[in-house]
Amino acid sequence: AILARKLKGGGILHAATDWADYAVQILAALSAHAELQNLASPADFIPRPSTRPVTKYEKRGLRLGHAIADIQFSKLR
Repeated sequence: AILARKLKGGGILHAATDWADYAVQILAALSAHAELQNLASPADFIPRPSTRPVTKYEKRGLRLGHAIADIQFSKLR
């Protein structure tokens, strides 16, 4: 609710994680908010955008064999 309130109409919230349970929790929490729309199909993740830099955490997660989940939601106007 706090993120949705702070985000301007049409604004995009992007999260990425290598922890599968955390990714599912993020997706569920954001999907439950009426003012936010998943930019992937409902209950799904987006492909990794080429514009997002690879972080040291992502490199570590990939080295450990974790899948990276990218999540993008937009605030409805």
